[in-house]
Amino acid sequence: MNRRLSVLLLACFPVGCVYTGVERLPFYDKALVQPAPAKTKLIYEELVDWSSLPLLIPFAIDRATYDSWTGREEIAQRYWKHGIKEKADVVRVSIPERKPNGLIISNALFCRVAPCDPGFRVDSTGTIISINRSSNARQNGLLEGDKLVSIDGVSLETCVDAMNPACFQYQMKLHSLKPGDEITLVCVRSGTGRLETKVKCLENPPTHLDVADSIPWEPDSPEPTDQQSAAGSRPRR
Repeated sequence: MNRRLSVLLLACFPVGCVYTGVERLPFYDKALVQPAPAKTKLIYEELVDWSSLPLLIPFAIDRATYDSWTGREEIAQRYWKHGIKEKADVVRVSIPERKPNGLIISNALFCRVAPCDPGFRVDSTGTIISINRSSNARQNGLLEGDKLVSIDGVSLETCVDAMNPACFQYQMKLHSLKPGDEITLVCVRSGTGRLETKVKCLENPPTHLDVADSIPWEPDSPEPTDQQSAAGSRPRR
């Protein structure tokens, strides 16, 4: 069956759920040589402040297309199982998007916790959105709103997009750092122009482990192993 016919059939008939399989991102091989985490966390992306979690490096993406008869939790559990198999620290599940043909698409990023925290977070445009209180970044001149250009000469241009192959060098740079390392940042600030500063990398504690489950583990679902459990993003009350 050719691809065009498959798409037509998906548009015309109930599909239940179709998984495209795990797509490897540039950091995949490096991520898999690391030991498996004690727990793989399942987190709905809209239910958590990601800047409050440890720095994560995405290494694979899983996608699903499904109809309205398939619940988000069912899809998320499948992502979770795949994430355990791929040794993810965190499985970040996207907000489902309904297409004009009625089908729903979603994806999940599989991530590993980075060896250290550079002391700040950027958004999808490379703009600094938060600075860790323990970092010397602010003291050394970094501000929210600055546009990050490079880290130690490694360009950040488009590299915050996990699907961009150019992101590999940036991810490898993050992976190579350790707490206490000093890195050189080049930024652009509106009304000021280009600036350069140095910041010291921090510990990257596994605070994601303190986050509650995004979904309950259903009784008729396969039980997780002793070393693995799914957890996610709804804050504990």
